[in-house]
Amino acid sequence: MVIELKFLKKIKRTRLLAAVICVVLTLVRSYLIYASEYKFTIDKSDLSAAITEYTAPFKTPVDAYVLETKEMDGVLIVSFKDQSNANVYGIAEFLKGFNQRYRIVRTKIESSDYSSVIQIYLVEAKMSDILP
Repeated sequence: MVIELKFLKKIKRTRLLAAVICVVLTLVRSYLIYASEYKFTIDKSDLSAAITEYTAPFKTPVDAYVLETKEMDGVLIVSFKDQSNANVYGIAEFLKGFNQRYRIVRTKIESSDYSSVIQIYLVEAKMSDILP
């Protein structure tokens, strides 16, 4: 009877160790996936590369050059121009992660007769941001 009890303790320890290893591996994998998504810093060259990479699969890819950035409540708005096409400007939206890095969510690109200083784009705002 004593031998059986030691054997059961060994099985419990093995199962506990397997469970702990599974949890640790799951957490490590989750962080690696998260870090691969939220990978861009606020550096203008990094943001330019992100926008260029994001628009590459589309019909009209953009060779982006970041003009200006503005962060509001964890959302980074980036104004950029296309270096290869004159009068093509755009806005990109990035979300901030808990690792203080950003991921690109969307872009809006349009041809414009105006300079890069004047850009007209519709911006969505929450009613709680507008009303007191």
